[in-house]
Amino acid sequence: MDWDPYYSCPAISCTSSSSSEPLKIHTIKPTNTKKSLPSKYKGVVPQPNGRWSAQLYQDNKRVWIGTFDCKDLAAYAYDLAVIRFRGQQAITNFPIWRYSNNLHLDFLSSHSKIRVIDMLRNQTYQDELIRFKRARFAKNHARRAAQVDDHEWDRLFEKVLTPSDVGKVRRLVIPKHYAENYLPKMSEVGGMMLCFEDRLKDKMWRLKYCYWNSSQNYVLTKGWGEFVKDKGLKHGDSVVFYSTFVGSHRRFCIDIKCKKVVEMDSEKSSDGSGDGVALACSKNLRLFGVDIICPLN
Repeated sequence: MDWDPYYSCPAISCTSSSSSEPLKIHTIKPTNTKKSLPSKYKGVVPQPNGRWSAQLYQDNKRVWIGTFDCKDLAAYAYDLAVIRFRGQQAITNFPIWRYSNNLHLDFLSSHSKIRVIDMLRNQTYQDELIRFKRARFAKNHARRAAQVDDHEWDRLFEKVLTPSDVGKVRRLVIPKHYAENYLPKMSEVGGMMLCFEDRLKDKMWRLKYCYWNSSQNYVLTKGWGEFVKDKGLKHGDSVVFYSTFVGSHRRFCIDIKCKKVVEMDSEKSSDGSGDGVALACSKNLRLFGVDIICPLN
């Protein structure tokens, strides 16, 4: 009978067929075939149950970070912990730029060492990082909105959207007076690409600005259809254009006004404010898709 390495069974062999000789039994000691290989990552130690633990030493004291299902996750947790304890000069398993480009450094510095270890140990680090990024985005968005409200951006003009502006043609007609006075001079025959900062989002819109000889209109074409779809714009909504200078560089900003919100603001104003009196004593004249307020007297 042959020895099975998965069972501690003896190997039995007969030295002779004669019944006079005694039966010899040779016992083979099994060897441990499940030895865990050491990890190639710094601070990562294999566990008997097949998992991997992460730890570091600080001031001659062992800091246990946690136990993870795979060694890559343990190495990732070690990197984050050692960066919090020793800064950007720490020796990490993965390149340091993987963390510095994703707000990890700012997030780690905003929490205590104990708190960081607790997040890594409970594996809630990623959820907390996402919350931190959202809060950072909201703060930056509020700051940019405040800059527009503080008139750091000059308001250029507002265009009320016509059915064709939000239709299948995918273009926005800009009145000639606005185009020639507020937008850059056409430097190329085929048009030019303009970048507009989105006031409501941390995003840039690249729109093609050109002149159509066939209809003699200044238009925004390429990219306009995606903007309309992203904002859910409809007939009667408005787009507002702003600009500012940073040194000699001119920047543009684009904002939207929904028709329903404008109508609600007008109703509130007509309840007793001065703007309501002004609206009551005027009428709207629509010219080339733009509403012009004309006094009745």
